[in-house]
Amino acid sequence: MKDDDALVGMQAIADWCGRSRPTIHRWHKEFGFPLFNKGPGRGKKVFTTKFAIGMWVLSMSRRELYYPKGGLPKL
Repeated sequence: MKDDDALVGMQAIADWCGRSRPTIHRWHKEFGFPLFNKGPGRGKKVFTTKFAIGMWVLSMSRRELYYPKGGLPKL
């Protein structure tokens, strides 16, 4: 993973996606948006990569082909 590919912290992830933090959290919970924990316990930072987000978007678009009325998030 290249350093410029990493997004650390919910605000950085939300800013890069152009969405709010609650939206990213909901996408993670409902649609499997890729968020990873950085460290143990409560208050830990989350991170993801631009590559992981791209792969998630591709998987969601494939899912839409099979489930056209699946209630997918608007990206």
